[in-house]
Amino acid sequence: MKLLKIGRAGEKPSIKTDSGALAILPGPKDTLGISEQAAQHLNFLLQKNNNLEQYLRVGIRGGGCSGLTLYYEFCDTLRPNDKVFERDAARICIDPKSLSFLGGATLHYKEALGVGELVLINNPSEKQCSCGKSFAL
Repeated sequence: MKLLKIGRAGEKPSIKTDSGALAILPGPKDTLGISEQAAQHLNFLLQKNNNLEQYLRVGIRGGGCSGLTLYYEFCDTLRPNDKVFERDAARICIDPKSLSFLGGATLHYKEALGVGELVLINNPSEKQCSCGKSFAL
């Protein structure tokens, strides 16, 4: 099992920490990163559904306990202004408005106590709810 260290803005990039934990540092503001674990999990889900051509859409919408909510959904087609990011054949898409709020974050897959979930690491929003699914500006 690998430990995960969440980086801070301005930290020097490193692949592993002294303790051997994986470090995921903030990326450029005009990108959305994909961790190795997230790419593996997305590829597993796409193979399971026999649809390797789909994208995972990452976005925000109004609602949640803090005002804005993250959402994830599989889609077959892109919208005209979508930005696409890829790692190891796993593709995610995001609209420019959502990217303006979430840019620099990394999509990551983590497991704890037998439950796995996709999360955004280094979400640049200042006021994130404790549930990790909603945030405020």
